[in-house]
Amino acid sequence: LGYFGSFPYFTIFNRGISFFNSGDRYIYLPIILTVLLIAVIVGIFRYEKSVWLRRNPKYSRLFLPSWNAGSKNMCVSISEMDDIAYGRGVSFSWFDGSFISAGRHRVVFEFYEDRYFSKGNTRNVIYKKEMDFNFRADTVYVIEVLQESQTFRITADTTRKNYL
Repeated sequence: LGYFGSFPYFTIFNRGISFFNSGDRYIYLPIILTVLLIAVIVGIFRYEKSVWLRRNPKYSRLFLPSWNAGSKNMCVSISEMDDIAYGRGVSFSWFDGSFISAGRHRVVFEFYEDRYFSKGNTRNVIYKKEMDFNFRADTVYVIEVLQESQTFRITADTTRKNYL
């Protein structure tokens, strides 16, 4: 990555283009390398997602809520799925939720708060709940947090499409 990121810079630099020859233009090399590093990370993540989707052609989408409450962020996440930590292999975590292979799964959800400015472990689990649910293919699900009864409600969302 460093070679391919710096090779165009030094090639242009050695050809004598005056724009890159000035002394204050050395900042472009770290910028180019940073952009290339971000592109590689995004490319690897998209590749892993496409591999998971090819292995699991029948899948559903599960949206996990998160919201700000002052200096903390309230979140829902998958703790276990079918006795697998974080559901690795059975689900694929995405920005606002997860892709889940279709079928019946035993899922442990956890509701937690994440403090922004505290030292040490910032994740404080409020409660966990184990649920059995049949995820149908090509369906979008949304989790609702029911704090009074310390449980979750999973509902099918008909307004959203199961997009990638």
